Amino acid sequence: MQQVAPTSWKYWAMSAPLERYIQALSETLLMVGVSSVIAIVLGLMLAILLASTAPGGVYSAPGFHKTLSVLINICRAIPFI
Repeated sequence: MQQVAPTSWKYWAMSAPLERYIQALSETLLMVGVSSVIAIVLGLMLAILLASTAPGGVYSAPGFHKTLSVLINICRAIPFI
């Protein structure tokens, strides 16, 4: 006697093991966590650099500040294009 697997979507949705969902969730959280840490570190470094090179800042360099500010504003706009 041969058993035929049901073809309903409920059977296929419930047949996937819970471990695979947990593994996929943990991999997703790891990717988001790593990219968040990288973004925070780079963002803080750029923010400190911009604040310190602003006119009247600790290491005042208006030309460098303006150039870096324009580059950062261009990069900030890229996700919205």
